[in-house]
Amino acid sequence: ASGDVPAPVGWVLAARERAPGALGLAPRAYLRPHFATVTAPSDFGGVDVGDVAFAQGDVLHVQPGALAARAYWLGSNRGRRGYVARYLIDPAANSIARLAVSCILAHWRRSRASAPGPLTTTPAMVGAPAT
Repeated sequence: ASGDVPAPVGWVLAARERAPGALGLAPRAYLRPHFATVTAPSDFGGVDVGDVAFAQGDVLHVQPGALAARAYWLGSNRGRRGYVARYLIDPAANSIARLAVSCILAHWRRSRASAPGPLTTTPAMVGAPAT
């Protein structure tokens, strides 16, 4: 099972504490959750219901890998539990997000450079046969 293929019910993809590169399936009941502490690099007031708000310097307790979505971690701060956007506290996720945004922006710029003006259409754009 990989991180993209769901494990059977009651099983999870796990790593050994002393050999993190050794991955395999294990019964969920046999495992203890892994919590990490991170110092918040900036303020975040929350955007949606369920977001954990924090101030720069707060010590957050997060549980990486607890959610299927890789962009969020479960976390807590000052007794409040919820979601923490990974890009806000994990430098590796932040650099991956920047790379993705720069690729999308470069593609958009290339498509804009070769596209006709905003009020011009071509037959292919409206589905008519080209002449």
